[in-house]
Amino acid sequence: MMKIGSLNSVRGLKVIKHSVVGVVMVLVLTGCEADKNTVAQEKIDAIKQLVAARSIAPIETSYTQLLMSDNVNRCIVQMTVSKAKLDAIQIDYAETQTVQSLETRTLYGNINEQLTVCQNAQQSQGY
Repeated sequence: MMKIGSLNSVRGLKVIKHSVVGVVMVLVLTGCEADKNTVAQEKIDAIKQLVAARSIAPIETSYTQLLMSDNVNRCIVQMTVSKAKLDAIQIDYAETQTVQSLETRTLYGNINEQLTVCQNAQQSQGY
């Protein structure tokens, strides 16, 4: 009987060991997910700053005054870079709450809209 009891003790220890390892893995993965969300938020905040800086000198959409070509070209470059960065974030951090948020989707829409306005201004004015 002693052998059966000691076998059960060894099996019990193995079960406990596997359970502890499983719990630790879940905790580590949960921490990693929180870290990914934080990193995604930091990267999106950096893009927001670029877009906000662009918004300080908005493109005149009524075309009542001629736009300077360097302003239009700068807008296209800044919005293209911002869009590329946001595209990369959306791929790398797709499962995070930050990327899936309405705020991020709105930012993406604003970048695309501003880029389109700048490109249209460039085409219409022949720059």
